[in-house]
Formats: sequence, C-alpha cells, structure tokens
Amino acid sequence: MSLTSLLHDLVRSSVTTTMLVILLFTLAQPKFGKKTQIATMITIVAIDLVANLYFYMTRDYTTLSKFDILYFVIVSICVKPLFKENIMQWLFNCITAMNVYAIAVVISYYLCDLFPYPYYAITFLRFIIFGTIILFFWKDLRPLYIKISEQWNVYLLLVTGVFINIIWYFVSAHDVVTMLKEQMVPLILLVFLAIFVYFSIFYSLKNQLHENSLMNKNIKMQKDKEILEISTEAMEKKLLVMDEAVRQMSIVQHDRRHFNNTMLELLHQDKASEAMALLERQNKTFTASPARYCENAAAGAVVSYYAGLCERARVDFTAKLDIPVEPGVGSLELAMVMANLLENAIHACEKQSYNERRFIGMTAVFTGRILLQVENSYTGEVVFDQNGYPTSEEDGHGTGTKSILAFVEKQNGAIEYTAENDIFRVRVQI
Repeated sequence: MSLTSLLHDLVRSSVTTTMLVILLFTLAQPKFGKKTQIATMITIVAIDLVANLYFYMTRDYTTLSKFDILYFVIVSICVKPLFKENIMQWLFNCITAMNVYAIAVVISYYLCDLFPYPYYAITFLRFIIFGTIILFFWKDLRPLYIKISEQWNVYLLLVTGVFINIIWYFVSAHDVVTMLKEQMVPLILLVFLAIFVYFSIFYSLKNQLHENSLMNKNIKMQKDKEILEISTEAMEKKLLVMDEAVRQMSIVQHDRRHFNNTMLELLHQDKASEAMALLERQNKTFTASPARYCENAAAGAVVSYYAGLCERARVDFTAKLDIPVEPGVGSLELAMVMANLLENAIHACEKQSYNERRFIGMTAVFTGRILLQVENSYTGEVVFDQNGYPTSEEDGHGTGTKSILAFVEKQNGAIEYTAENDIFRVRVQI
C-alpha cells in the first residue's frame, strides 16, 4: 500500500470520526465545560485513528467498518456520565448519530466518483454532510430536537428500525466494498427512508407544538376575556359606590341650602333667639362624626359604604384597618377587592335568619405588604374546589371571587379560605 493512499485513508478516517463525535456531543446536553468536551473528543479520535492505522495498512476495510461500529458503541457507553440525558435519551442520541454516520458514508461513497479526485471528494463530501447537519442543528433544530429526545418513547422504535436496517448491511457483509457496489439501490432507498423518517418526526412535532401554542393562546384569550368581564363588573360596582356618594352629597348640599335660607330669613326678621335654637338643634344632629376607617381614602370610602349596607341589613360590622395612603398597590384595585370581599360576606350573612348572630369583621395590617382578613358568620355548607377556593352554583355569584383571585395573582400574593365553627374566613396577602 502506497504512503499516499494510506495518508488519504487516515485523513478520511480522522475527518469522519471527528465529525461523528462532534455531532454526538452537539445532540447531547453536556454536564461539564468546553475544555472537558474538547479533551474527550481528541482522545476518542486519537484512539480510533491509531486503531484504524492497522486496518488501513492491511487494507481490511470490512473488519474496519465492523470495528468502527463496535468502537462507537463502547465510546457511547463510556462518555454517558459526561451528559445530562437519561439512559433512553442518550440511546436515542447515539442511534441518531449513527444513522447520520451511515447516511454520510453511503452518500459520499456513491457521489465521490462524480468528482475528479474521488479520494479527496469522499472526505470532502463527508465533511460537508456532517457540517451541514451540525450547523443546521445549532441554528434551527436544537430546541425542537431536545423535545424529541424527551419524547424518546414515541420515536425510539422508529429510528432504531432505520438504524438496524442500514447497519445490518455493514455488519453482515463478507466484503464491505463488494457489498457497497452490489447493494447500491437498497442502500440508497434506506438512506432516503432515514431522511424521510427524521423529516416526519421534526415536522410532526413542530406542528404539534404549533397547535399547542394556538391552544394556549386561546386559553389565554379566554382568561383575558373573563378578567375583562370581571373588571367591568368591578367598575360597575365602583360607579355604584360613587353614585351613592354623589347622591348623599346632594342631599347634604340640599339640606345645607335649606338650613342657610332658613337662618337668613330668621335673621332678616330679627328673630335671633329662634336662629340660635335652630343652630343648637343642628349641632346636636352632627355630634356623631362619620367613622374614618383608615388613611387610604378609596379603601375607607368602600368600607364606609358597606358599613352602611350592613347597618341596613342588620349585620354587626367591625373594622380595624391599617392601610396607608400609599399601600404599594393600586388603591382603586385594592378598594374593589375589599368591596368584593365585603359583598360576599354580606351575601352570606343575608342567608341567615334574624334570630342568628350575623356579623362581619375586617382587619388589615400594613407591614410593607398588606395582610387583609375578612370573617363573617354563615349558615349551611361551603363547598371548595380542588384549589381550596369556594364555589357557588347561584347565578350571578362567583365573579367577585374570580376578581379577587385575578388581583392576588397579578400582585404575586397569596389567599386562603377557611370555614369552621360557623365562621367563614378569608386571608389575603398582597
């Protein structure tokens, strides 16, 4: 064997083995840094090159092909601890790398004769085939391939079947060169089959991920729609509270104008004693100043409004609130959450008879975050869902709870519902 021919064989072997090892390391997710990977790859290629030197010198290409397959199996077992994949994912990676190796060997063997210098062309073709696949993998296919390897149980039998069919020709051959010449058509068909199989796997998974993405978008749109409906209802409640405040202010202003007109008339008629008596009666009327529940105006207004509803519904109401002017969350959003909590509590109390004790208590503590608790009496049974949230089958109820949960989720807060000893309790941290 001439030195030139031996050199061509060694170059082809080193390029093929190097590209195969790079492909395998590209498919996998390494545990260690690049230095460890490079050192491992150099060791694998060096050992293979030394072993191949003997086969090239004896021109025993048949044993060489079988040795390379066995050597790759041994290498795959030895380097497994360097990667994160489990055993079956690693097996899927190894079979995929060997399928690419077989495709590159077959295609390069049959196409090299189309070029002026076949010895050089076969090495060049293998470099191009491996390099294109590796580059395309890094550029577009890596995220998708990782998902494929995670679903190895779906695809492993398929790629294994392709691997066995191609490798069988090399393992069972008495003369690999003669086999390549005589089995050209079956081998080319198997190469196309392997390409179609991997194309189908990538294409089907890509479509599946696209459908899942559309489904998630639809779910998000539905959730956004529910939140919008909840926000709309919350705004309607806010407007009702504002309307009530405006109505009460109009009554006060009307009464004040009437009082002022009366005072002016008495003074014009020089009836000072009657004017003084009227002022005394007015002062007695306003001796009880309205309750101021907290420093935050929006929260205080809501609590005042629902305190009035509790009074009219004959529900005992107490509140101890420490909510500053700047609570760290939107004041109006916080007020709407408090409104929903109090409205749910009033609704529960209204189901009780007047003979039972009906009460609502609200406390809030500010420690950088707001710790809010509402407890109320109730009758009957409270049903919770799998997440520990109360459910309601009554029409028109349940949206308030959804609004509260949406706000808590938005603020990365926490909420807890309990019902024991005839007391329903909600704790919110936001």
